[in-house]
Amino acid sequence: MKQFQISKTSMYPTLLDGDMIVVVKPKKYMYQIGDLIAYDFMNRRIVHRLIGTSEETGGELILKGDNNNTSERINEKEVLG
Repeated sequence: MKQFQISKTSMYPTLLDGDMIVVVKPKKYMYQIGDLIAYDFMNRRIVHRLIGTSEETGGELILKGDNNNTSERINEKEVLG
């Protein structure tokens, strides 16, 4: 279990700048569209919404901030919770 503070507005209005969240990575979990996923990127913790998966590229997760125009892809191994 990890706790950290939201420091950007990419998930506005769901998460606000300054909100505190607790992140738990379950041992085994089937991700569902709409889940919030935390991961590290360039020494920053990011929390974005799961909008899809890409089976043809090895099970990448496709994420997007609610307040962002673009999405990103991460490997399931990068998920913090």
